[in-house]
Amino acid sequence: MHLIIDNAWCETDETRELLTELAGYQCILIGLDCPLDVLQQREGLRADRAPGLAAWEFERVHTLMHYDLRFVSGVLSARQMAETIVQALAADNMVGGGAATTLEALLPS
Repeated sequence: MHLIIDNAWCETDETRELLTELAGYQCILIGLDCPLDVLQQREGLRADRAPGLAAWEFERVHTLMHYDLRFVSGVLSARQMAETIVQALAADNMVGGGAATTLEALLPS
């Protein structure tokens, strides 16, 4: 089974719960950084977004995460990012590291 979850994880409990559920699967965490003004412009074009959500998430979205891969919007094309992800999965040397590290950091001591 192959699964892609596209989510802005901003809350500790939500992140911990989802990573606990994914613990038995091969997964990598991928972060995508994007300038706030671009996020706000995209937010304005989408009917399913509450005004201000982009700014709220921008301050929180990456704070809990330990990514296996991280990209900056506009530096690589979507194709280049996809190729990098495919190569990482094929190499099998980083799979799960970010998820395990993030989950470990979020579990109560």
